[in-house]
Amino acid sequence: MKKPYTKKGQKPSYDPNDPDHVANEIETSLDDYEAYPTDTKQRAFPVLANRINTRRAIRELVLPEIAALAATLQRIEKRLDAIERSVGDGEAS
Repeated sequence: MKKPYTKKGQKPSYDPNDPDHVANEIETSLDDYEAYPTDTKQRAFPVLANRINTRRAIRELVLPEIAALAATLQRIEKRLDAIERSVGDGEAS
């Protein structure tokens, strides 16, 4: 995962309440923002909105699948442990 943007000398800030990682990414003064060309200013917010929406969509689609895979792996691991115990008990007899 890419670290959030920080200016040199500042520590990166991570907010667990901001899963989209956009709260502190744009750190600029109003004067700096006004100095940007009009085309850039008009494009900035749609790009940010697209980024947020893409992250949310991916999170909604992928995270449940990852959780299901993790649950399946845990079940497989429990079965494997049971098999190893039964095989180990059979060899000890």
